[in-house]
Amino acid sequence: MKKFTIGFMVLLAGMMLAACAGAPPVTETPPPPPPPVPEPVAVVLEIDLAGSRQYTVVSGDVLSGIARRFYGSAGALQHAGRQNGFFYPTIILATPEITDQDLIFPGMVLTIPELRRNLENPGAVQAIKGALLEAADVNQRRNRPLDAEGLRRLANSL
Repeated sequence: MKKFTIGFMVLLAGMMLAACAGAPPVTETPPPPPPPVPEPVAVVLEIDLAGSRQYTVVSGDVLSGIARRFYGSAGALQHAGRQNGFFYPTIILATPEITDQDLIFPGMVLTIPELRRNLENPGAVQAIKGALLEAADVNQRRNRPLDAEGLRRLANSL
């Protein structure tokens, strides 16, 4: 029986060696390369100053009044049912000399961007939206909650 067991084991080992020798080597297939990352599309967050007009501040002017005068309070430029006086941050964006929305002076020359052109430009809309929210924060800090709410509502509608 001992001879039989040893013979059987030798036969089994030979068969295993023969089976392994004839099998192709095991290789792993490398994973496919990741898809290329698309190039980000640059959106310029600036207002378009083409078609802008100049306005010289006179005594008694306020930015919301100037915005209403140039952008109207009804009609084609009416946006989301709000008076366009709330678009005064657009004038601030176009006039770097304005450092405080409540401080404009007679003789100061303001740049009045064309509103319709800017509302059709995604980058300009984002810039205007940011300026509206910033102006809303200023109004909130200065205890003008109705103005702050109107500016936020307009920003959220863009």
